Amino acid sequence: MTPEERRNRNQFIETILDNLPIGLAVNYVDEGTATYMNRKFEEIYGWPREIITDITSFFENVYPDPEYRQQLNQRIMEDIASGDPQRMKWSDIEIQREDGSTAVVVAQNIPILDQNFMISTVVDVSNHARSEEALGASESRYRALAKHFPNGMIALFDPELRYTAVSGQGLAETGLAEEDFVGKRLRDIFPGEIADRDEPALYAALAGETRDSTVPFGEQTFRVITGPVYDPDDTIIGGFVMSQDITELQRAQDTVNESAQKLQLAVDTARLGIWTMDPDSSELEWNVPMYTIYGTTPESFGGDVDAWRAFIHPDDSDEANYWFLKIREGDAVHDIEFRIVRPDGEVRYVLASGTPVFRNGTVSELIGINIDQTETQQDRVRLRDLLAQNELLMRESNHRVKNNLNMITSLLKLAEESLSVDLSNVIRQVDTIRIVHEFILKPENIDAFDVAPYIHQVIESAAGGASQTQFQLTVNVDHFRLPATTAIPMGLVVNELVTNAVRHGVTGAPEDRITVSVVAHGSECRIDVENGGHPFPEGVDVYSPTTLGLQLINALVSQLQGTLHLERSTNTRLLVEFPLPADTRRPAEG
Repeated sequence: MTPEERRNRNQFIETILDNLPIGLAVNYVDEGTATYMNRKFEEIYGWPREIITDITSFFENVYPDPEYRQQLNQRIMEDIASGDPQRMKWSDIEIQREDGSTAVVVAQNIPILDQNFMISTVVDVSNHARSEEALGASESRYRALAKHFPNGMIALFDPELRYTAVSGQGLAETGLAEEDFVGKRLRDIFPGEIADRDEPALYAALAGETRDSTVPFGEQTFRVITGPVYDPDDTIIGGFVMSQDITELQRAQDTVNESAQKLQLAVDTARLGIWTMDPDSSELEWNVPMYTIYGTTPESFGGDVDAWRAFIHPDDSDEANYWFLKIREGDAVHDIEFRIVRPDGEVRYVLASGTPVFRNGTVSELIGINIDQTETQQDRVRLRDLLAQNELLMRESNHRVKNNLNMITSLLKLAEESLSVDLSNVIRQVDTIRIVHEFILKPENIDAFDVAPYIHQVIESAAGGASQTQFQLTVNVDHFRLPATTAIPMGLVVNELVTNAVRHGVTGAPEDRITVSVVAHGSECRIDVENGGHPFPEGVDVYSPTTLGLQLINALVSQLQGTLHLERSTNTRLLVEFPLPADTRRPAEG
């Protein structure tokens, strides 16, 4: 071979070596200096040639951490000293370049001892290392996600439909473990009918399609999502299956749907009109009963607030608009009544409520209801007329009763004069009933009335007519309301007790005193009549009397479902207690 041919050959070899994708250097073993170094070698380490070719400066600059440098230097020297080529390959070596950047390399020495050469190669595997690190982190995240995936599981499968990983809290519900899945196909694990049902979704995932479906498994219901898995080059390398137990959710949804159906049925049955409005556009949405209430159709209705305003009766327009603006400004309103005029001219009464819906502190929607109150309003008018008529009839009836009682009183007085018989007690009893009818003639007293003025009149009538003898009368009567059915027997009891006290207890002495107390105590009424004159006769049994007056008192107390009690002490005291009707226990305003 001529010298020129040799030069050409060497130049060809050096050109190839300089363009290799790996770093290459040839060193003398004895001297430790480089005789050749390609560009890639220098580029990977990122330092000038004079630093790389000197072993001392190489280690100090490429491995700046003293501890790491010492460990690595000792390892490399020991491996080289062993003379074993298998030990002269070092992976995941971290280096630092002159510009401060770092890299991960794989370095290898190939000794050619008979020629005193050491061939060194280096490959930059930083991208691979980062990919491995990212892949490891990704796999770690996947396993963490899958392991804690609630009520279900996540699985990965390859293009052969073999599961490569599976985990999740719901895995145990299948009765299988991870090892029962990994390396197996769907058909190897589940019955044929399940495989026939689910395999198309797996094939669709390998074709790039994502599917979301609900499938039954035993007594449970699962939501299953399948889709493709891509590599960094967007190539499909497999697929995933994500299943979650939604049995309870499905049951809750069924319950919600059932409730919604019932609510819709109630709305339809009650003919409840529901409206919603976008506050920005003022567009209204009505349900079917709304159109029925307003006597229009979706085609005829304008669909906005102005179209609604056109239905409002002119006399109610201002008030209806006022309440609508209150809703629009963020206030809820209830039970607003106004009239509308249908397209055919018919006037209807509407009861309305409305409320704003807030999102992020602002009104995002208005919602309300309308109820056709026309029939109710008409019934209300008819009822008011009937009540007025009934009140008139009752007043007329009571007026006639009062007149008849006055006539009876006059007849009794005539009989008393002509027959020379004492009928004063009977006259006072009739007068007591007349007084009641005077009170219930007033419209506000039809159901019940304040007994205080009534009892005062009864006491005055009994005390004034029973004796002409002077005595001191003290009266204390609470204000509370009673119906006439209770007030009449109570007034008759008071009349008899006061009459007896005046007739039989007054001696004519200046210190004679009669005290009458009628009070509402809790749920009971207490009538207390006390006199300080003659004592109650010892031979008279108040509980089994023979006299007409005491017999009448016992009968009236029994009618009131009360009790009668006699106290024989310094003064004579008769006490009557009876329960008040449940709806009239509260004291009346005095």
